Amino acid sequence: MANKTDFINRVAEKQGISRTQTGEILDSMQEVLTEMLNEGDSLTIKDFGRFDLRERAARKGKNPQSGAELMIPARTVPHLSFAKTFRAIFNPATAE
Repeated sequence: MANKTDFINRVAEKQGISRTQTGEILDSMQEVLTEMLNEGDSLTIKDFGRFDLRERAARKGKNPQSGAELMIPARTVPHLSFAKTFRAIFNPATAE
């Protein structure tokens, strides 16, 4: 399983820039995306996907150890929907 460092190293090599610069760019991208989502915007990157926030309603759950019922509060979660063209790269037989 790859991690952030592996990803940075591969992108830096592919782009011919330093790992430090690549890491700073990746961190900046994450900061900007977080700001955009917090401002209520979504981000669509053509042929890659769409980042947005989704609301999850409050619901009943169970404690797996005791079996006791509990309420799971409503919350907002980040969501990424991959574009059809990106998904097709991994499943070419099912591409439409």
